Order: sequence, then C-alpha cells, then structure tokens
Amino acid sequence: TGMCPFPMDRRVHRYPFTLYALSTTLQSASLTHDEVVQAMDGNILGAATLTGVFARSDFAIGSSAFTEGGDIPVEYSCDGADVSPALGWANIPEGTVSLALTVQDHEAVLNPDGTYTPWTHWLAYNIPPTLTFVGDDVPHMASYNGVTQGPNSWGLNDYPHSSGGIGYGGMCPNEGDYRKHRYPFTLYALSATLTPRDDMTYDDLLEAMRGSILDTAVLNGYYQRRPPAGGTAPAPPEIPDEGGDPVETQSGSGSGRLGTGGAASLAGTSLLGLAIVGWFGVV
Repeated sequence: TGMCPFPMDRRVHRYPFTLYALSTTLQSASLTHDEVVQAMDGNILGAATLTGVFARSDFAIGSSAFTEGGDIPVEYSCDGADVSPALGWANIPEGTVSLALTVQDHEAVLNPDGTYTPWTHWLAYNIPPTLTFVGDDVPHMASYNGVTQGPNSWGLNDYPHSSGGIGYGGMCPNEGDYRKHRYPFTLYALSATLTPRDDMTYDDLLEAMRGSILDTAVLNGYYQRRPPAGGTAPAPPEIPDEGGDPVETQSGSGSGRLGTGGAASLAGTSLLGLAIVGWFGVV
C-alpha cells in the first residue's frame, strides 16, 4: 500500500525498500513483516536498500476554470480561443526562491508500436515567490514581468502556431484521437533560480531543477475530443500530420495578469484540498 501519514502529520517519513537475496524459499504467502524477517534469519546472502522519503504538504495549485480531475473547457484548447487558464497557488514552502510551472501531455500521440510521444504545452520558470496567481491569457513572451517562458512543442518542432511557439499552447489531440487526455499543471517550489535558455525543453527543465525542488503541487485537468455525429472529426488546426500543413488559429488578446496576495480571489473553491508530494533522491 502507498505512503499515507495521518492527515495532520507533516513530518518527513523515511521508507527503505530492501531487497534480500536468500539461500532458500519461504513457504507461506501470508507472513507478517516480523515473521518474514524471522524466517529469513540465517538464509540471507546479501541485501540492497533504496530509501525514499515522503511528506504531506499544504502547497496547492488551483484554477477558476476547472477543478482537480475535471474537464478543461474548450476555451483553453485549440478548438477554442487557445488561451491559458487562470491559476492560483497557496502555502508556498519556506525557503522558496522561485517557482516553475509545466504542462505536459505525457501520452499526446499514440504511435503505431504502442509507445507514446509527449507534448509540451507550457513551460514557465523563475516565477517570483511573491506572485500568487496568473490571470488567463498570459502573453506569449519569453520574458514577462520577471517570468521566463520556454518554448512549447510547436516552437521546438518549428510548427506554425498561434502562440508563436512560446508560452502556453492549448490542448490539441491529433485528428481521430478521441482518447481522454490528462494534463497535469505542475508547480515546483525551488530553492534557486534557473539560467534562462531559448531552447529549454521539458526534460532540460527537469534536469535544471534537480536538487533544488522543495515541493510540488499538481492540478490535473482532462480534455477529450468528441467525434461529430454522422462523420469523422476534422483535422485539428494546431498539430500537423504528415499529409498537410498546419493551420493557425486565432489567439486571445494577451491580457494575462500576474498578481500577488490574492490567490483565493480565483474563486473560493479554486484551491482545492492538499497537494501530496514525495520523491526519491536528495531532498
């Protein structure tokens, strides 16, 4: 079963995953932990341990556009205005120097061999910890009010897009893809600022944050295209296929706002529950 401290327990718990090499087999599948340890006595040839830590957190991210596990409105997709949703966060950890935000569809394209190709929809980093919300329709600028926005997958692949390849690009499954896609809006609290790069990818950002992550908060949203009645869906305008050129869609006015102190103003219920974080490695 998963790690599950009591609701009000904010201690960092240590979980050693220990693998034993034995000179015999154990006969029962219903032994308790202590019974297993006793049965292995005298039969252990070697052991290896991987230790992980886990702690509950109050760090949270929410939106007035959708709730945790809810559907992302079409306005924030390439089927609509393709603007970024308003976001707010609260309970930033002590010692936070900057924040970073990612939106990545890890299973964007289903390949013929059954593997998936991911797609980056938003990278933003060096967000000042004094900011507690962003309004909708953040401008597509590499640097905006002190925040650095990286290229999305359209920009990294030189595909024409209403975003110009920078900042937020909305949900946009491929033609004929009617799967329900999950889009985690992941906010990282960091103990450092990051060196800006024009070609920063999602994996590059994760590597740059390594060793500096104090906490994470995640808001999961879902988007799904529906097949039209009596026919097949038209080709989506943003992600090109091999048979034709992409077509740009109209973007919003670029009036996104950054603000401090008013995360709760995104709607009283937009910051839902607690974000739970745990990871392996250096903390």
